[in-house]
Amino acid sequence: MSNRTISYLLLVVIVSMGALFALNFINIWRGTAQAKYLAPNEVKGMDIEHDDKLYTLNFSQQNQVLAILNQTIKVGYERYFEGEEADFEYTALVIYLFDGSSIKITPVGFINRQLLLRVPEWNPQGLIREIGPGDLHYLLSETYDP
Repeated sequence: MSNRTISYLLLVVIVSMGALFALNFINIWRGTAQAKYLAPNEVKGMDIEHDDKLYTLNFSQQNQVLAILNQTIKVGYERYFEGEEADFEYTALVIYLFDGSSIKITPVGFINRQLLLRVPEWNPQGLIREIGPGDLHYLLSETYDP
């Protein structure tokens, strides 16, 4: 075999290894998604509570919040104390369901940039933690006009 053939084979092997590494890293970074908490057709609407006023999320914002919430993971209360406490401009996210009930989600703090939330309906003994780059806090902060 010539040097050119060996170089091409080596290049193919390196590119293939890089592609496999990237695919595995993406799966690790995303984490394993929990079972969905809410289906989009169960949600009637969402409000964010800011200064004792409710601000309604538009349909696009609701879908983004729902996608993030359905990928959260459950954590215990002891994990919260490893995180950072924070003062939030918004005090709660209220999700209204078609069956007449509602779910109140309260922000508690951060671990890295990921939001910790108290949702007794989904995790009575602990909190839920956002996975990913921390988009939920930014999204919720942009849903009302101070």
